Amino acid sequence: LNHLIACGWYWIGQICRRASLSNWIDQEYEANATQGGELGYFYATSFHWALTQFTPASIAVQPYNVWERIYGIIVLLFALATVSTSVSGITSAAVSLRSLTNAKSKQFWLLRRYLCESG
Repeated sequence: LNHLIACGWYWIGQICRRASLSNWIDQEYEANATQGGELGYFYATSFHWALTQFTPASIAVQPYNVWERIYGIIVLLFALATVSTSVSGITSAAVSLRSLTNAKSKQFWLLRRYLCESG
């Protein structure tokens, strides 16, 4: 999933670059000219950007035009929904497990009480 989001981020940057719009690729290239503009560096940067959309981490790469910003907003909303759904599923599973554990404990308690009373 993050790979696809990273590829989309790079693709949007390339489209904007070809359209002569200010874009994150040119800004990153100017800031890190020592990297030589290698595709691997830009993929790693795109992947890092994609990961930061799902976590509270940060990266200096940011949108520089409306198309990059729209893509970033869509990814951020998708990430919010994905993370929320995952947390909800985990919480639901934990509550179900606790409910099963409580029912089993109650049955053992009733069994002990019966055995104690029956002598």
